[in-house]
Amino acid sequence: MCHLNKAVKRVGQVKGTGFPKFKKKNVKESFYLEGSIKVSGDWMKLPRIGWVRSHEQLPPVHPKNVTMSKRAGDWYIAFKIDFEPQVTPKIRER
Repeated sequence: MCHLNKAVKRVGQVKGTGFPKFKKKNVKESFYLEGSIKVSGDWMKLPRIGWVRSHEQLPPVHPKNVTMSKRAGDWYIAFKIDFEPQVTPKIRER
């Protein structure tokens, strides 16, 4: 919904930009959700959908948003998280 809103606002502002083209069915079925997303074990609570169960244990993180996509008849979920890498000391061998 966020992307659609930006696309409609951009109509006529940028040269050569027209009204957005919508996806056709069965080409690439995916959608994007953001909001209050909770992870608990192998369950994930998504806005407007509710609790969804995963086939594997999910890490205890707080995702910013998720993308649900359908490939080969199965649904997959990808979530975006904040990650701060930790600096590790370099070890010299002699």
